[in-house]
Amino acid sequence: MSSLPPKANPSAAVAQALLEEGIRLAKAGRHESARAAFQQVIHAAPETEDAWLWMSWIAADKKESLRLLREAQRYFPNSTRVRAALDAIDEPPPPPLKQRVAPQMVMKRAIEPVKAVKRSSAGVGSALARLFEKTRNFVQGWRLTALSVSLIALASILLILWLSGAFSSARPTRVEALVLPTRLPASDSQPDPAQALQEHLARAETLLAGQDWDSAIAELELARIAAPDDMTARQALARAYLGRGQVALAANRLEEAQASFDEAIRLDAGNAEVHEARRALALYLRGKQAFELQDWREVVYSLSRVRKISSNYRDADAMLVEGYLGLAKLEQADMCWTQAHDALQAALEIDPSYAAAQQVMIEVNDAITPPRRVEVSLSEHLVRAYENHAVIRTMPMCAGKPGSPTRTGRFEVLDKLPMALASQWGGLQMPWWIGLYYTNDDPINGIENGFHALPFRNDRQVMWANSLGSACSYGCIVMDTPDANWLFDWVDVGTVVLILE
Repeated sequence: MSSLPPKANPSAAVAQALLEEGIRLAKAGRHESARAAFQQVIHAAPETEDAWLWMSWIAADKKESLRLLREAQRYFPNSTRVRAALDAIDEPPPPPLKQRVAPQMVMKRAIEPVKAVKRSSAGVGSALARLFEKTRNFVQGWRLTALSVSLIALASILLILWLSGAFSSARPTRVEALVLPTRLPASDSQPDPAQALQEHLARAETLLAGQDWDSAIAELELARIAAPDDMTARQALARAYLGRGQVALAANRLEEAQASFDEAIRLDAGNAEVHEARRALALYLRGKQAFELQDWREVVYSLSRVRKISSNYRDADAMLVEGYLGLAKLEQADMCWTQAHDALQAALEIDPSYAAAQQVMIEVNDAITPPRRVEVSLSEHLVRAYENHAVIRTMPMCAGKPGSPTRTGRFEVLDKLPMALASQWGGLQMPWWIGLYYTNDDPINGIENGFHALPFRNDRQVMWANSLGSACSYGCIVMDTPDANWLFDWVDVGTVVLILE
């Protein structure tokens, strides 16, 4: 058909308005503008039969008309109107009048006087008058019987019917149910496009203000026919498609909304509001699909971005809190407690009353800070043991010096040794060793730090006995020997230790 870009499916009102405008332009002889209107209707709604018929009517030549009608016939194989239009174009012309042969009549003497009568509307009356006069004289002269009179009357009736064209076999050429005007040549005198544009724009602004998006689109499409390159019409049309898409979105017609937003982008790619609406819908659809597949990471990724663009976007928040809960459970299963906690906190920020997230938060918090745990306060230089979230023993300690500080964080007891040896410090011996972490998180090449009692050298000289309550060690948490012995017996491998500032 045409090289016009495909358009979003218009409403019935838009298609009808474009069709009516095309018909008006065609009747005025403005064939180029009419073709533009009909092409838009056909591209968007090819089931509009009248658009095809009018397009063929204003085609540049017979060949183009035939091509359009045959293409239309693929859409409407049973259409009598398309078939009649094709027949009208394909039908050979009737033979000249002089070649037509009148039926042979048996009453030769009665017919001969009218052989020269011409088949024109003006000559039929006089021919009939002469026929009846000759017939009357013939009857009086020959004294015909009643049967002869009847035959002569029948012959006269047949002659009248033949002269009036009753025996013609020509097929009708009018396209039924579509009255086309007399074909006009293309008009060279076009109305002022600027004036037509301003009239359409003025009507469209009123419709846009009233949020009558479909009527505004129809009016602006006509404005674009009047001035195809005018950016004002394009931008206003983009606004109309944006409004129409938002109405479709609110009515849960998501595909229609997406098509309207896509059309708005095509018309005005620099409109930030259109981009935002289109991106929010694309992310929402992506998150909705992920939600159906229970792909919680993708749900959180897509719908959290929707929420940044627009809060309370359809049911995005409801799906997002479930997505955060699902992600938290995945992190919980991998014992990634901090990540699980963060996901649950995000869910509860959206819906503080979300009971399922509250329950999992209790479990995660208990895993992060279990009822039975050890807490180390570096600022207070104290070690506290908890049972059922209650402190059962507080012990002084010294931690790492500024050059080799003790790390903060959440740790679990790695190992326990009654006596550990620090060969890198001249064979320093460390009773009641409780390992917590490796420097650089490297179990092979790193140095393990943890709890231990007051260390001593090979000469049995005890170190740091008077330094508890300060920073004295190379990174370990040094306790008085009786306290270290008690803690060694109380903790298990896997017991949670929180080292806090």
